[in-house]
Amino acid sequence: FLCVSLLSAGSLAGCGNIPFFSLVLPHIVRQMQGPNNIALIPKCLYWGAVSMVGMDWLMRYLNIQMLSIGQISAFLGGLFFLILVIKPK
Repeated sequence: FLCVSLLSAGSLAGCGNIPFFSLVLPHIVRQMQGPNNIALIPKCLYWGAVSMVGMDWLMRYLNIQMLSIGQISAFLGGLFFLILVIKPK
C-alpha cells in the first residue's frame, strides 16, 4: 500500500493537477454506474472528456482568467476524494 501511494504521489507531483482528477474520476463513475468493470473504461474516457470540456467552457463562459483548468480540477478532485475517504463503507 505504501509503495503504491508513493508511486502515485510521485507521478502526480511530476504531471500536475489534472491527473489527480483523473485518479478520482473512476471512483465517481463506479458510484454512478455500478461494479461492471467492462463498461467502466469507456465511461471513464467519456466522463473525463466531458468534465474537462465542461470546466473549460464554464471558465470561458464566466470569464474567469485567474484560475486554470488544473486548479479547478484539483479542487473538484480533492473534494470528491475527501468525500470518498470520509464516507462510511
